Amino acid sequence: GMTVVEFMDAMRGDKKVLSGRVRFVLLESLGQACITADLDQSEIAANL
Repeated sequence: GMTVVEFMDAMRGDKKVLSGRVRFVLLESLGQACITADLDQSEIAANL
């Protein structure tokens, strides 16, 4: 598996990075998504 740090390093090369910030596409409900970059590493780690 990957550590959270390895995951975030890999994500920094993703097409969803804008101005150096990793953006995530999250589901608010079925069929409704939102895009956010307002997640810190502890929130990401808690959900992996």
